[in-house]
Amino acid sequence: MIAAFTISSGTALAEEPITEDSASDLLAQLERADDPRQAFGNLNDAQQAQVIEALTPVSTEVIDYTTVQASQSSNQVCSTHWAGINAKNLAGVILWEYETKTVWCRDTEEELFTRDPIFTQYEDTHLLWEFVGHVSIDEDGGEGDTMHWDFANGHFRLCISPGGIGCAVHEYPWVSKRQYASGIIWDDVGT
Repeated sequence: MIAAFTISSGTALAEEPITEDSASDLLAQLERADDPRQAFGNLNDAQQAQVIEALTPVSTEVIDYTTVQASQSSNQVCSTHWAGINAKNLAGVILWEYETKTVWCRDTEEELFTRDPIFTQYEDTHLLWEFVGHVSIDEDGGEGDTMHWDFANGHFRLCISPGGIGCAVHEYPWVSKRQYASGIIWDDVGT
């Protein structure tokens, strides 16, 4: 352990220990390990507590954007609508991400969908977080309709031991989106 002194007006006020095992150092060690869960098991209790705290979400960020692409037909427009959510730790590192994407085409004159929308899901995890699977996926509307709705709900967990026995935190993000043949989009996300 290395000691650091806070100096004010030439006087040492306090001694604060600086450990070689800061949370970011411990996470970096786990990322380099061949088996991060086993490496976690080799840490002492205080180090494990630091890692769990560093991998616990403290904030979420909404992902929401759309792109529009004109089709060869003068009154057909195709768009891609993304929405999702990610969870971040205290340092702003993304721990998991859950997104859905819908590609849809509409006739701008008749305000109808010209084909069935393509609805896909995306998930990503960092370090000891894992994606368990989708709890629910549903959609409604398609070619000839004026609205398409889709919904996905996923399950993520922070596991600190093999086999899911030591899963300390579970998160269930969801994404709901609507696309209207008039060109309006709507989405909502949560955990």
